[in-house]
Amino acid sequence: MAIINSYAAGTPTTSDLILGVDTSNSKNTTKTFTAGAIAGLASGATLFTTGSKTLTPTEVLSLNTAGTALELLPAPGAGKILVVDSFIFKLTFNTAAYNFTNGTGGQDNSLVIGLLVRDNAAGAGLKWQNGLSLAALNYTQTFTGGGIFSGLSFATSPSGSLPENTAFSVATRYNDTTVTQGDSSILFNFVYRTIDSTTLL
Repeated sequence: MAIINSYAAGTPTTSDLILGVDTSNSKNTTKTFTAGAIAGLASGATLFTTGSKTLTPTEVLSLNTAGTALELLPAPGAGKILVVDSFIFKLTFNTAAYNFTNGTGGQDNSLVIGLLVRDNAAGAGLKWQNGLSLAALNYTQTFTGGGIFSGLSFATSPSGSLPENTAFSVATRYNDTTVTQGDSSILFNFVYRTIDSTTLL
């Protein structure tokens, strides 16, 4: 049998597996458990998770199509709710800035980000429900920003309800906002929780 300290030290993550014995049945079956699940039992609290998504220029330019939203965090499944506590994004400037333009009715060129749900019957600028305002990504140099909780650059609270099994996405606020050029990638990083819609844990 190997001596425990003969293994290299590592930094645990919530998805790491730990060997243990399941005492819920008389057979005491050997199973693996995630470090996150064990930590959750110890603290009695909902654990935070981190995640990331890089948007390519092709994806950002797809926002030129009305009603298109880009998924940043996938829907968590039936009976589950994503609660995003904070996000940070970094646009790494390449050679051409994005050119999100104002809508034809004089509307602004802002985006919305959040647990977006589409309501085509709603008025202009309101068709994406449950979104935070995000400034147009028309940066001419590398830029880092973020939002949700106070202390980050532009938003202090989420807007709207927290629908079950809904992805966290970004879209243009107005249908007639256009973007036709730009070649910079945008990295989003998130701190979030996945909670049960019944127990809120």
